Amino acid sequence: MGAGAAATVWRKHLMSGVGRKASPASINQALAAVTLLYAQAVLRIDAERAHVPKSGEPDALSHLQQGAVERASAPLGSA
Repeated sequence: MGAGAAATVWRKHLMSGVGRKASPASINQALAAVTLLYAQAVLRIDAERAHVPKSGEPDALSHLQQGAVERASAPLGSA
């Protein structure tokens, strides 16, 4: 098995969640480190990077959830 194939198998292992599933950003960081390691040894690997979704706006609370948060954060005795 070549270096590129080994990196691809390792990436799939990280994405599969065996043990603990890694986030796409962590997988890409690990692949970058391995790529640099192989580059220092004058080997080139082409492993596909994991898809990192763009961050968007957070989900809003429903009216019921918002009421629960407000009740939980209200000072005692002010109901």
